[in-house]
Amino acid sequence: MPETVMETRVLQNFLRVTQVGKLGHAAAELNIAQPALSRQIALLEADVGAQLFVRHRRGVTLTEAGLLFRDHARAILATLEQARAEVSATAKDPTGTVTLGLPTSMFYVLSADAVAAYRECYPNVFLRVREAVGHVIGLLFREGQLDVSILIEPGAMPGVALTPLAAEDICLVGPREAGLSLDEPVSLRELAT
Repeated sequence: MPETVMETRVLQNFLRVTQVGKLGHAAAELNIAQPALSRQIALLEADVGAQLFVRHRRGVTLTEAGLLFRDHARAILATLEQARAEVSATAKDPTGTVTLGLPTSMFYVLSADAVAAYRECYPNVFLRVREAVGHVIGLLFREGQLDVSILIEPGAMPGVALTPLAAEDICLVGPREAGLSLDEPVSLRELAT
């Protein structure tokens, strides 16, 4: 059997480049050096015997072979994840990886407690936490890059179960002598005086 460079990590990195469209940006997101990512792509292209990307000043675009390979890479990774999930379901304790997306505004507030509680309940499951601005978290979830996410104002998401986690109390606070009413709305004019 011929030697291959097609490890799951390489396939995941290839897919990230296809999503981002720029090697430098993808390398930064993946926390690897751009030359290392470029080498992975070059070895992958040599392995499949076809050029997968057209490189230009604005980034990279997929060739026809690249489009075909992207579909296969997605299917391979989905099959591997399905195999993990099915095998893990037969085990007494769940195993595997769960990727949680958190908006930047909630990352530091929720992540430490949530990760600690999750690890206590599921010690054999690796919890990967991904942080980004809210609309990016929603996009990553829709693209299937996140298993679960916490979203502020998620909007319509057909086929997705939404569970409200909290309702925020937003309060106007001031000294008692300001005479702010607790029973009636306060106008901006009253605040200005």
